[in-house]
Amino acid sequence: MHGAWMWLATGWLALTPQEPEAAPGSQPLVGSQPEAPAEAPPVDPVRAAQALEDAFVASQRPEVLLALAALHDAAGRCPDAVDAYRRFFAACRDCAALASAAERFERLVAQCAPGPSAPPAPGPHPRPGDATREEVLAALRRAKEVDAVAAGRLMVTLVEAGGAAQASLLNALRREAWQLHLQQPARGPELLALLERARTVAPERHEAWLGRIMFAEKEGDQDKRDALRRELMDALAGSAQVPVRDATRAGCEPNPDREWGFITVNTTPWSEIYLNGQPRGTTPVAKVSVLAGCVTLKALSPVTGQAVVKNVVVRPNQNLILRIDLGSGAERQSYD
Repeated sequence: MHGAWMWLATGWLALTPQEPEAAPGSQPLVGSQPEAPAEAPPVDPVRAAQALEDAFVASQRPEVLLALAALHDAAGRCPDAVDAYRRFFAACRDCAALASAAERFERLVAQCAPGPSAPPAPGPHPRPGDATREEVLAALRRAKEVDAVAAGRLMVTLVEAGGAAQASLLNALRREAWQLHLQQPARGPELLALLERARTVAPERHEAWLGRIMFAEKEGDQDKRDALRRELMDALAGSAQVPVRDATRAGCEPNPDREWGFITVNTTPWSEIYLNGQPRGTTPVAKVSVLAGCVTLKALSPVTGQAVVKNVVVRPNQNLILRIDLGSGAERQSYD
């Protein structure tokens, strides 16, 4: 199994193979013919993907998911590639491939995310402080400097939402990116960019803000820079739509029989999972042990505020596998 993983990862991670360079000043031999390269055996993408899935189950190495993402990307399967990256960011906490993965995923975003010309999604009338997709992308790029895993997961959510994402989602993503920004000292260019953006919601305060920024820069006062950053962010957030969270519970109780089963959950976008009101981590959640019978499952996106609450049936000694789309509430169930 590990041999298969190494072969597939080596092949699919090398997305831009380089031709060997000729020695300086060398000339081809007269009459010589280039040796024909040996033909590589054809690779079945479906079988290759399954082999990588099996390798990840066996090894739990996040790098395997990068190989899987590269395979899907090469085949033009953007949703599958994005899903593989989402799983990578969930599995990777401080893995060696994190920095390169964040850069490669950003390139994938440019290919897979619809452009700003996409029609807006139905929703409330836009407000002056509502974020744009380009603004969110810029905020997430800077957030990578603080936490590449968290920024990657947020970027996955942005790509999965598509070019017609509602303003409330974009605002929530921007807010999450800002929380990462606040972990670093505010900088002059950052304040000027926020100032230009805040000018659209409070033009009458622009001159005063500019004067305070110039004074903070002249004095080198970091506390004033940080306070101004929060004030500008608050001005934008105060003039933007906010998502409404659904905190309801279905009220199902587990079967009192002492037979146990399992639940595996994956959602789009990623979410926090609660089983019978108890937090069980963020998706993907794999093979969580629960009492068999009726179980209340709640999937809550901390970014969008979308929530799905439903009762599911867990069979004794079986694993219930759920894949849920939080936007539509659609789900797929299977057992193994």
